[in-house]
Amino acid sequence: MNFNTKVMDIVKGGTFNVLGRPYFVNDVPAFTWSNSGIEFCAKCDRITVFFGENPAEQPAIFKIYVDGIEVKASVAGKGTTAMIENLRDKMHKVKILRISEGSYCVSVLKVQIYGKAPEFSLPAEKMRLKLEFLGDSITAGFGVLADGEKMEYTTYEQDSTKTYAYLTAEALDAEIRTICISGEGICHSCGDMVGTQFIRFFNRTCRGVEGYTPDDFVPDIFVVNGGTNDKRTHVTSEEFIEGVITLLKDIRSKYPETPIIWMYGMMVHVFDEELKAAVNQFNKTDKNTHCLIVKSVNDYKNQRGTYGHPNVNASVRCAGILKRKILEVLSLNR
Repeated sequence: MNFNTKVMDIVKGGTFNVLGRPYFVNDVPAFTWSNSGIEFCAKCDRITVFFGENPAEQPAIFKIYVDGIEVKASVAGKGTTAMIENLRDKMHKVKILRISEGSYCVSVLKVQIYGKAPEFSLPAEKMRLKLEFLGDSITAGFGVLADGEKMEYTTYEQDSTKTYAYLTAEALDAEIRTICISGEGICHSCGDMVGTQFIRFFNRTCRGVEGYTPDDFVPDIFVVNGGTNDKRTHVTSEEFIEGVITLLKDIRSKYPETPIIWMYGMMVHVFDEELKAAVNQFNKTDKNTHCLIVKSVNDYKNQRGTYGHPNVNASVRCAGILKRKILEVLSLNR
């Protein structure tokens, strides 16, 4: 076969769509949030993806979708590449997603394709439901692929596409954005320090950089899954209620018409009543915010991953619950 090659540098204005909150370094999209990345179409028999540097101790895990094929790439240090072959030299839809969290931005520098007449193009535009999630490790997918007996933080067993959030988006054929950092809380982190409260990183375009640059993405549903890391040793009922209401006000200021669903309980049920009280108080003037409390993974067999986090089984269960809730809320807003 007479193969030719074509290279696309991944810089602003290229033949690709950015997924997730768009953040650029020297016009190159930089990915720090789970489920952020790029998508494009490519006519080819082989594709090679060249990643930028990741100086973190733990590798950043990316997933490359080529139609029904999924390949994972572990990006550590410099010079990481991933290759997919035997694609039958036809047009494919390609998506490259970061599926593990991390404080360092990692980029896709370029994509090279091979074939008789290789070409890049943009996917056809499609009207899709838009979902945005604000969360912690549950949404980031920490431990979702790990054995329940494991007590260690690893990125290779993290997969944001196996979480309740991504599975819900798939079930609804929706576009998804996730803003999430493990261990953080509404008022206090799971550790001894206050940490980075939800309201702070909600107001970031990039995980590690202060500041938020709005774009044209307005979600049809905004989901908060937070409060799991807040503990009564650090947070009073009054502080939690105030923190929830303050965050809801900030979300509403950015998305005046978007229904908000606050999901809680996948791991613990410490602040159930406070959350209900906060949402009820907020709805005295809002009327478009909903509370969804689900059963803990501890109530089921085979639903616990690392450190008691939800595994894939728990994600499937809770995705079904959230999907039904989203459809119910959307029907109320028609």
